[in-house]
Amino acid sequence: MSLHFSGIKRLMMSWNKKLFQKLLKRNPTEIPFVFLLLDADDKVVIVNKKGCELSGHSAEEIIGKRWFKGFICDIGNNCFEKEKATFGEKRTVYPKNFQCKLRSRSNDEIIMSWSNSILRDNKGRFLGTIMAGEDITERKKTEQRKEEYTQNLETIVEQRTKKLTEALRNEKMVNEMKTAFVSMASHEFRTPLTTILSSAILIAKYNALQQYNKQSQHVQRIKSSVKQLTAILEDFLSMDKLDRGIVTTSKEAFNLKLFIKEILDELKWSLKENQQIHLQYKGSSKVVMDKKILHNVFVNLITNSIKYSNTDIFINAKVESDTVHITFIDEGIGIPKDEQKQLFTKFFRAKNAVNIQGTGLGLCIVKHYVNLLEGNITFKSELGKGSTFYLSLPKNA
Repeated sequence: MSLHFSGIKRLMMSWNKKLFQKLLKRNPTEIPFVFLLLDADDKVVIVNKKGCELSGHSAEEIIGKRWFKGFICDIGNNCFEKEKATFGEKRTVYPKNFQCKLRSRSNDEIIMSWSNSILRDNKGRFLGTIMAGEDITERKKTEQRKEEYTQNLETIVEQRTKKLTEALRNEKMVNEMKTAFVSMASHEFRTPLTTILSSAILIAKYNALQQYNKQSQHVQRIKSSVKQLTAILEDFLSMDKLDRGIVTTSKEAFNLKLFIKEILDELKWSLKENQQIHLQYKGSSKVVMDKKILHNVFVNLITNSIKYSNTDIFINAKVESDTVHITFIDEGIGIPKDEQKQLFTKFFRAKNAVNIQGTGLGLCIVKHYVNLLEGNITFKSELGKGSTFYLSLPKNA
């Protein structure tokens, strides 16, 4: 028996040795704790049955071995270096209470909670450690399950809150869209209907006075107003079909250059006084895509350029091997920078365009149509200096 162990043995006698040994001899089912006595080098001097049971080793296999080196893992930051009070030597010191994992023969993960008490002789010299450990594996698993449940619950609450917030935001947006629609519709329909009514009254008056030469001007006004109403209704119908996903594409081969020129001839009636459209075309003329959808895209973009600008409009078309690039340039009122993100949304009207005729659906429809053609549309705009829209489409969409 070593001197250290003799010292520990003597100290144990003063520390109620009979009680300690009585605890060690009890059935492990009666005492659910591991009891250990370690010497100054952390070697096991005494271990109870519970310690043997949990570690999967016999007492003979444990006694004399370094406990922390051979049977403990994942200590983490529980230990630190400290000088011995008497000898000035450094040793590893463990706090009175800490948790770590027990390395068992069966490789089971056993989480232990330890309490220890340092043993010193009557001169204060370190002799060893008495340790008591409790298996808290199931408790930790329960805590982990509770934590996971709490986290899952928080995630569910967060997701549902997000959905509710989104639903409320959508509802608010729908209500705002309804209000915008009613306001826009009442304005957009009233103007051409008023024109039609007043022109019809004047035609009747001129007819009664047999002033037939004055009737043609008002007939043209009626025709123009009917076209305006038809365009508004077409926007509503197109948006409805796009929202319901019932618009399909139908490819055909056609001459793009001729196609653009026909659209420009078609829109001559809507040009302002002294306003012209300049077309620059490069590359092949033959393309394969949905002609009707492309027609709607062109009409919307060119009509916008005409509407929001008083000067000439420039269209540059360039056909490459696989892609068609078309640019629409105007020097009109431009779009405020803080509103540009909303440009392709339903019923959007920029604050500088509220007094200009429009449904706020045109560019939203254009965006949907360009997507159907598997293309892309971007823009740049500066307030008071105009806007440029860049359209890219596959040559054979």
